[in-house]
Amino acid sequence: ITERKRVEEEIQKQLSEKEILLKEIHHRVKNNIANIEGLLSMHADSQSNPEVRSALKDAILRVQSMRVLYDNLLIGKDYHEVNLLKYAESLIDSIVSVFSGSGKITIEKKIADFTLPAKKAISVGIIINELLTNVFKYAFKGRESGLVSINLEKKGNTATLTVHDNGIGIDEKIQSNKSSGLGMMLVKMLTEQLNGTCSIRNDNGTKSVIQFEA
Repeated sequence: ITERKRVEEEIQKQLSEKEILLKEIHHRVKNNIANIEGLLSMHADSQSNPEVRSALKDAILRVQSMRVLYDNLLIGKDYHEVNLLKYAESLIDSIVSVFSGSGKITIEKKIADFTLPAKKAISVGIIINELLTNVFKYAFKGRESGLVSINLEKKGNTATLTVHDNGIGIDEKIQSNKSSGLGMMLVKMLTEQLNGTCSIRNDNGTKSVIQFEA
């Protein structure tokens, strides 16, 4: 009994040490991501070319989605699972803050409370980032206000992400899946990695629906 207790104590000690080490690694990764984000921001601020500034801003948002993921991993106790409610809401708020000067855009969020493996969560985060970034950049051109609803729900083993705006709609190239933009390529590629489906269409604005295994 004494030997078994000693072994159990040793196992518990090793688990605690590994947990501390893992948390430290996550902190270091998060800090490195924040440094990259800061460097990209400095480069963006120093650029006079609007196309270069826009490209750097897109890169900042993609890096930011990973930083927000690590924030949520560090808050939680399980480094393998991510709470989608906390992650998606934090990410959406971060994206909105970047586009704070884009007029009076109202964001409606309806996010279900469920978890996903971290690897899947980062893919979902990047998809949200790309879709919402496109909304801010293109949906309300020539308009002072707009409405965006973001829905993320889970039924059984299927999760559905819906991003719907009441903007000017999408052009035929995007609707026919012929758009070569990096953002849409990322959305389609990551949806395939999630074993999901992607639908983007005109519906009193633009409606994007991503379904995937959860």
